[in-house]
Amino acid sequence: MRLEFEKVQKVGQGKSPDLLHFYDNEAQVISIEKGRLYGKATKTPLGTWSQRKFEQKVDISVDDDIKYFGINLLGGFGAVGAYKTGDIHKLLIYELEIDLSPYLENASIQYDINSPVSSFELSVENVKNPDPEKQGNVGISEHESYLTPGSRINFSFKMGDSDFYDLGRFYIDRSNYRLLDHAAACNGRNLMGKALKDQSFDENTVLSYKYIHEHIKDILILAGVSPYNIVVQASNVKAGYEFDPNMDYLSGIKDILKSEDNWKIEELVDGRLVAGNNSYGAFDTRSIYQFQRGSEVFSRSIVRDDMDSYRRVCVHNGGFDIQIYKDVKVYQGWNLRGNKTLYVTIPEGTTKDDAQNYADNIAKQLEYVGKVETFTGPFRPYLLIGDEAVIIDEKDADNLGLITQIRHRFGKGGFSTEFTVDSGGQIGQGRLTDYISKITQHKSSSRIYDED
Repeated sequence: MRLEFEKVQKVGQGKSPDLLHFYDNEAQVISIEKGRLYGKATKTPLGTWSQRKFEQKVDISVDDDIKYFGINLLGGFGAVGAYKTGDIHKLLIYELEIDLSPYLENASIQYDINSPVSSFELSVENVKNPDPEKQGNVGISEHESYLTPGSRINFSFKMGDSDFYDLGRFYIDRSNYRLLDHAAACNGRNLMGKALKDQSFDENTVLSYKYIHEHIKDILILAGVSPYNIVVQASNVKAGYEFDPNMDYLSGIKDILKSEDNWKIEELVDGRLVAGNNSYGAFDTRSIYQFQRGSEVFSRSIVRDDMDSYRRVCVHNGGFDIQIYKDVKVYQGWNLRGNKTLYVTIPEGTTKDDAQNYADNIAKQLEYVGKVETFTGPFRPYLLIGDEAVIIDEKDADNLGLITQIRHRFGKGGFSTEFTVDSGGQIGQGRLTDYISKITQHKSSSRIYDED
C-alpha cells in the first residue's frame, strides 16, 4: 500500500521530522539537524496547506546529540514527546500558550530594589472563548479557567513590526471572577516569589561540604526550577550549612551568598535565575539614562528627609582601637547639627588603611543621601532596577541617583512607566545601605563547617 499525498512541499532538511497543527491553524515543523532540534512555524488559514510560507528556522534545543525525536498533540493542553541524548531518554512537555493580548484591559508590573520578588496585576475582557474545545469565557468561567493559581503569564511588548521585548514571566497567586462581570482579574509574582519564597527546606536542612555554587544550583532544582533556567557563577568557596526546617529557599540562598563578596541572585525577564558577583556577565548590564524634566518625565513626589543624612562618619572596630572620622558635605540649605555622626562598625581584622578607604567612600555617598523623587513618563520597558537616572532641567543636569522602584502600566488606560530614584546611590556601587552592609557583613549563621 502506498500513500499518495495531495500536496507536497519541501520545508527543509533534517532527521526525525514531525508536525504540530494547533486549533488556531498554526503549524510547526520540528526536526533534528546536527544533533540539535530546529523548528519552523507557519499559518494555515482555513486549513489550506498549498505553498505555505514558513518562518525562518529557530534553534529550540536545550541539549546536544539528540536522536529519535517524536512529538504528538495532547488536545486542550499542548504536546508531549520524547528524544534521546547520550544515554538519557527525556520526556518533553509543551504547554500550549494562549494569547490573551486581544482581551487585555489593563496590567501593571512592579519591581523593587529591596526584593528580588516582583509582582503583577492583570485584568482581561472575559468574553466567550473562541476555542471550540473550551466552554465558557476566555479568562475565567464557572467550571473552566485559564487564569488559575499557578498558571504562568508571559508579558511581552512590541511596536509595529519590531521584535517582542520581554517584560517578565510571572505566576498567578489569585484570580477573581464575578458572574456577569465583563472582566476577570488576577495577580501574582515571578518565579523567585512562587518557587523560592513560598517553599521551605522541611526535612532537607543539612547541606554537605562543597562549593557554594553547587549548593545554590541544588536548592534551585529542589525548588522545581528547570536546570536550563539556572545560571550560577563558579566559586572557589566551599562550605556546609544547616538551615531551620521552616526557612524558605530564598532566605537560604541569601545566607549562602554571604560567603562571597558582592554576590546576588536575580531573575531575568526571560525567566532565568542568575546568581553571582555584581559584575558577572550573565546579569543584565545597568545603564545611565538622561531624562528631561517637564517633557520626558514629570515629578509626582519629592521626599527630603534628613533622618539618614549626617555631617560626619566614623568607621571603627568593636573596641574603637581603630576609629576614622570623615566630614560630610550636605545639601546646601540643610541645617544639620555638626556632630550628627554615622558610626559604622567593621569586622575585627580590618586594617586601618581599609577603614580609611571605607570612611572616604561612605562620606562621599552621604553627600547625596536624603532625597527620594518619583517620576512618571512614557512607557520605558528597558528600565532596570539599579539603573542611574540623570535629570536635566533648565539650569543643569542633576545626577539624581539609582532607580529603586519601577512600575509599568499598560492597556486600555494607556502606557506609562513610573520610577523612583534614591539620591543615595550610584551605578556600580549600589545604595549607601548596600555598601555599608557589604563592609560590615559577617558569615552566615547557618554555616556549620569550613575547610580545615
